[in-house]
Formats: sequence, structure tokens, C-alpha cells
Amino acid sequence: MVQVNTFYLQKESELKVRLRSLIDKEKVILSRQGRPGSCSSINSLKEAFRQFEQDLSKLQASILRVMFTITPMSNSIVPQPRFPFLWSSAVLTNPRQYTRFIVASQKFVETNGTGFRKILKKWDKRSKSGTKELYLSRQVELQPCFNQDVMVELVDNAAYHILQLETIQQGNSRSSSAPSSPITTKPSQPLSTGVLSSPMQQQMDELETDLFNALTTNQLSLVQEILERRLAAPSAIQNNSVSVESSANNNTASNNQLGLENAREVVSRVFWRCCSETNTSDSAIQLLVKTGLVNFKFVDDISDRTCLHEAAMVGRLSLLMLGVEHGVSPECTDVYGRRPLHYVSMYGHADCATYLLSMNASMSATDHDGFRPLIYSIMSGHTKCVEIFLANNAEIEASQEGDPIPLSLACHYGHEDIAMMLIGRGANVIACNADGLEPLHITCREGHTRLAKTLTKRGARLDQEDKYMCWTPLFYAVSEGHAECVKILLEAGCNVNVVDELGKTPIYYAASEGHAD
Repeated sequence: MVQVNTFYLQKESELKVRLRSLIDKEKVILSRQGRPGSCSSINSLKEAFRQFEQDLSKLQASILRVMFTITPMSNSIVPQPRFPFLWSSAVLTNPRQYTRFIVASQKFVETNGTGFRKILKKWDKRSKSGTKELYLSRQVELQPCFNQDVMVELVDNAAYHILQLETIQQGNSRSSSAPSSPITTKPSQPLSTGVLSSPMQQQMDELETDLFNALTTNQLSLVQEILERRLAAPSAIQNNSVSVESSANNNTASNNQLGLENAREVVSRVFWRCCSETNTSDSAIQLLVKTGLVNFKFVDDISDRTCLHEAAMVGRLSLLMLGVEHGVSPECTDVYGRRPLHYVSMYGHADCATYLLSMNASMSATDHDGFRPLIYSIMSGHTKCVEIFLANNAEIEASQEGDPIPLSLACHYGHEDIAMMLIGRGANVIACNADGLEPLHITCREGHTRLAKTLTKRGARLDQEDKYMCWTPLFYAVSEGHAECVKILLEAGCNVNVVDELGKTPIYYAASEGHAD
């Protein structure tokens, strides 16, 4: 229990610091907003708050995972340093479900606390002692992982700030109140989107918006006009014959000209934003590049992403190559520890994966969730990307205990073609994941019939018990009502009379769940 709480408190502290940082960045962004929704940083900040919500939920999942194995007066639990895969995978599909999961997890913790009390009450009756009250007061009720108030307030505050940002983007007025929190999240003065840090900042925001809109609609003549009249003549900048300032003095719209550093900041940010816009043509991008003002190593101050990350998400190979040619490292990491290859794998851009690997991008690098690029490809079912990684000798087993196992993931999601590729490469068909489940357990639980048949022919253990309940694959198949998987296991010769830790047989669970077939 001591180790569980140490882990919990460390993560809780990190999340509090992170929330403070996000709120500070929100204040800065809102103070410089000239027009609601005109600053692209709002999208990055919303994403950061959503990721914060997800990480809160993953912390809850990690604690719950450990709590399943805790018994009274036991201090033998060592929490895993990484979050369980099945919770993290949902990040890619439905971030909002994590908030609902928090509520469910709180109920579980309350139930777990009640369980301690009942167990100890029985102990006291048998031993005629006062163990219950002493243990509850000294061991259970004082444990941080039994007190969910802080986590609830953190979730509430993250949700509040997401709503604030969405309201601003829609051009609505902001709410004047915020939920209370152990972290001071409510500003002493209401933030106003109409307050500008300076006329220059307003000019930069307007220029960024106008230039970005012209680029994304491929109005090349308008882009050229903005660059020449509101920044400086591109040819003059390229040839270094005159500075932006001197060019501005010769321009009829001199009051609209920016200094060189401000111009570079605007153009670099617009280029960064366009890297993730699939409707912006390469010709339009080249107009920006020709100004000589693009800082290819520009990094977003919220997400820590470079142009390579943005291009990788949408599979813009030409921009990936352009960024690398101008000195951006394929190994750069964002705030989540992800490299461009992670995003290429996540979204299934095989041509981009091939290019990044040719630039010596690492296939073994893990993000903050402990996931390698191969893992994301398997989770999303991107067969071509998996094939490319395997052709480049990607590691197909977990590098350390607790890491996600590629074959187990393929079995979980039912990607038979990927599973066959992994098995063909020699993947271990009896490797246990962090939950003590082998690939056949997972396949039968999920009801993937063809995969189950393949595994039984490839050496999977039919009667292997899992780690916690002593369930064989047959238990999982019958409890979930997967009749075809049951038939496959029976034909392969599994033991139908095996019992679990409660002394129950598979037929008991089939009957109790109402699976007559």
C-alpha cells in the first residue's frame, strides 16, 4: 500500500503542476486574442487539456489495476511504471469516455474501501480483536488513493477550461465563474478576449489569420500580395539586399509593416499550421518558403510539435522531406514524447514511414505511454505500416515486463493479417501480457473465431490458466457467449472440466450468463 500511494502522489503532483502550466498559457493566449478564435494556439491548448483529462483517467486505471490484487495488511504491491494498454488505446478513439470512467472508478474505490471494512469485521468476530478500527484509522482511511476529491476537482477544472476555449472559438462571451480547486484556477479578474497586449500583437494576429486563410484556400495571388505589401518584398528578403524594415519604409503601407523578427514569427507559425492542412497546395507552401522567413525548426509552445509532427499526422510526404532537408530532426519529440514516426504509424501513412526510416528514425523509441511506432500501427490496424516495420526488423516482443505485446494487441483487435505476419516472424504465441493473459485468452474473450483457430494450430496452450482468476481460454469464450470459439477449443481438445479459483467450471458460467448455445 505504501508503494501504491507513493506512485499515486508522485503522479498527482505532476498533474497539478501540468494543470497550472496549461492555465498560465491559457491566460497568455486569451490576453492577446484580438478576435475570438483567431489564434491557432487555442486548438493546441484544447488538445493539451483533453490529454490532461486522459492522463488523469490513466492514473485512475493504474491505481485500480493494482488495487485488484491488494489484500488487507499487505504491502507487497509494486505498481507498474507505465499505464495499462487497454486504457491508453481508448485515447485514440473516444477521449470523452475517460471522464465517465473516472466516475465509475471512484465507485470502485469506494466499494474497495467497503470491502476492507467487511473483511476486517469478519476477522474481528473470529479473533475477538479490535483490528478493524485500528487498521481502518491507521491504514485505509488515511490512504490518498482512497480519497478521490482531488482527482475529481482536477477533472472538473480541465473540463471547465475546455468549455471556456470552445466558447471563445464560437465567439460567445465567457462565463464569469469557475469551479473551486486546490489549484488556483480561477483568475482574480475575468479574462477578456478583447484585451490586447499591444497594437503590434493585434497586427500580427490579424496578419497570421489572413495569410493562413489565403493559403488554405489556395488563393496564390492573395498570398503573394500579403507577403509583399504587409511583410516585405520576397525577392528583397531572399537576396538580403534590403531588410524588412527598409523595405517597409519604401512601401505605401508602411504602418502595416512588421519588424524582421515579428515577420519571421508570423510566417513560421503559418507554415507550421499549414503542414497539417491537406487542402493547402505545395505551390502555396513554396510562396512562404521563398520569403526566406520560415524557421523550419519552429516549435509550438504548447504541444512542442515541429513541422514534421504536423506533416506526419496528415501524411504530407513532401513537407516531411522539406523539413528534414532544412535541418529538422526526425527524432524530435513533442510534449507527449512522440516522434513523427509515432504519428505516421498512428494514422497509417506508409510512404511517410518508409521515408522516416530511411532517415534513421528510431523504431524502438517509446512515448510517455511506453508505446513504440509498431504498437500504434497494430492498434489502428494499419497492415502496410506493420509490414514495413517488420521488414526493417522491428522488435516483435515486449522489451520489458508490463510493455504491450504486439501479438496480444493484434488478437485483441482481431487483426488476423497482422497476427499472421507476427507469427510468421516468430512471435511468441504463449507470451503473457500485464494482465496474465496469453493471446488465446484474449482472442477467445473478444470472439475472433479465425484467429482462435489459427492460434490453436500454432502451439497456443489450450488449458493455460490466467494470472488472477485461474481461467483458461474456454472460460473466456463461454462467459462472453462466443459459441464458435467454444467449438474450436473443444475440437482442439481442451479440458471442459477444469475449475477456476472459485471451484466453478466453464459450464457454470455459460449457464449463469444465459448462453444456452
